[in-house]
Amino acid sequence: MTAANRKSSLASGVRGDPDRPVVWLAGDLDATSAGQLISAVTKALLDQPKSLVIDMSRLRVLDRLALTSLISVHHQAAAWPGCPLAISGADTPTRGGLRVMGINRYVPMYRDVPEAQRRVSSLPPAPRVREHLPPTTQAIEIARDRVREVCARWRVPNLEQAAQSVVTELVANAVAHTGAGVEVAFTRTRAHLHIAVRDHSREPPRRLIGDESGGYGLKLVEAFATTWGHNPTAGGKIVWAAIRIR
Repeated sequence: MTAANRKSSLASGVRGDPDRPVVWLAGDLDATSAGQLISAVTKALLDQPKSLVIDMSRLRVLDRLALTSLISVHHQAAAWPGCPLAISGADTPTRGGLRVMGINRYVPMYRDVPEAQRRVSSLPPAPRVREHLPPTTQAIEIARDRVREVCARWRVPNLEQAAQSVVTELVANAVAHTGAGVEVAFTRTRAHLHIAVRDHSREPPRRLIGDESGGYGLKLVEAFATTWGHNPTAGGKIVWAAIRIR
């Protein structure tokens, strides 16, 4: 399976075991093609793999800032489906850029694909809680209760207030706009608490404009989360947020 854009110098594809796929990238990475990197990895994550390796052996980095797209896909993968990522085959200048920008703290680097797959497959799974919630306002209280539980269990009680504010908005929006049950997931990585809400609407989350009513919405999520985003799925979308562990 391949995905390439004739107007761009970056091509991508997926190979290997669907449970532990390899996303390969070939060509030039810059500010224009960084979105294609994100799209390629996001597409592979939709199958909820156990791990994912990004093969950069045929990639030339023209703009170091474009490497920050790897932080975005790390947060996506950690929030949903909760799988580790690894980089393989990056050339010397790219490895240097990843270290200078601190991206290797999020996504580890390995010499080649076999080593990367061996190392990530041996990692213990990140602490994770997932739960289906009913299509009622009770879903919000259940989600807030789970925040209290995971913050206590994972020894990050200082994040409880922020995480409850984020999950309240994400779950409330999902229930209000779909009228159906949703799924919430919490994952703890070394540096972040990740929250993800999966619903059955393909309508992307929308910031309020001007005097629109509807509460604080995504402004509140942005206030408490380090970063947030959304990914389409076959039957809807996932909205995720990452809160830094201080």
